Amino acid sequence: MPAPVSRSYDLVEVVDKLGDYAWTRIAHEGTAVIGLAAVSFEPWNRRARLEHLYVAKEARRRGVGRELVEAALQAARSFGARGILVETQTTNYGAVRFYEQMGFQWCGLDSSLYDPQQVAESEVGIFFWRSLDQHCKA
Repeated sequence: MPAPVSRSYDLVEVVDKLGDYAWTRIAHEGTAVIGLAAVSFEPWNRRARLEHLYVAKEARRRGVGRELVEAALQAARSFGARGILVETQTTNYGAVRFYEQMGFQWCGLDSSLYDPQQVAESEVGIFFWRSLDQHCKA
């Protein structure tokens, strides 16, 4: 089994575009930003998308990600979303485990999502879904 992939992202570009999302939350510890989440909403199918979820390496395993996802789920409910979709990579084992622990279920993949000049061939986009409506199935 290949080693897990670890990436660092420059969040300046993400932070500059936060106004484009239906909901955002930034987690702070003092003046330091330790986490970020952003959600978009698609009214035509009542689907929310967790577009961004980042937790600073030094803040992981302290509940920051869980709090951000719970807040994102609450925001999705307030939009009238029937559920929330999230994408990650097949090589991001930590994220896959985290989303499963948060009640998301695998629902699809996209082998053409990433530019092969930017990522390894083994990186495939995978999607997870969490229903918010008792009448909808994952």
